[in-house]
Amino acid sequence: MTPLNRIEVTVSFDENNANNTFSKVVRFYLRKADSRIMISTVNSAAVLTGAPAQNTIVGRLNADSIKTGLNRLGFVNNSAYRFYDNFDRNSWE
Repeated sequence: MTPLNRIEVTVSFDENNANNTFSKVVRFYLRKADSRIMISTVNSAAVLTGAPAQNTIVGRLNADSIKTGLNRLGFVNNSAYRFYDNFDRNSWE
C-alpha cells in the first residue's frame, strides 16, 4: 500500500472558473502475489485477547476461515512465496 497522494488537475480559464481545478487524495494498492488473487478482509490481524468488540471477533474469524479454505486448496502464503494478497480494509484508511 502506498502513502496518500494528492492528484490535482487544472484546466485553462473559462466562463466558470470555480470548476477549473479538481483535486483528489488517493492511495494505491501494490499487488505482491503473482497469482493475482486478493482476499478482502476486516480485522484480519486483530488480537482477540481481553474483551474485543463483536465486529472485531467476527472480522478475524471470517478472515481465518477464508485463509484456512485457501490453505486447504493449496494456496499457502509463506516466506518463500505469496499466493494471495490480503487486503485488510481497516488498514486502508
